[in-house]
Amino acid sequence: MKIKYLLYDNTGWFGIQITKILRNNRIMYHIGTSSTDINLINKEIDIINPSHILTFRKTNIDIDEKKYKKKDIGKNISLYKII
Repeated sequence: MKIKYLLYDNTGWFGIQITKILRNNRIMYHIGTSSTDINLINKEIDIINPSHILTFRKTNIDIDEKKYKKKDIGKNISLYKII
């Protein structure tokens, strides 16, 4: 599986920097439309089929823990990686 990121709440300084790094290194990414509507989040995950999901705020995404493993990177940054 190719690495593909799904980003949520990336409008702050850190999120913008990560987005630039991904774009400059030609790493596939998609910016999610909502971090609060769980139905929309699950639909985006099914359609995009990301290898990683990055959230840049205190966003709790209720996703399948058997499919994705959560790792808190910083105070407000979480990485979900496909298992």
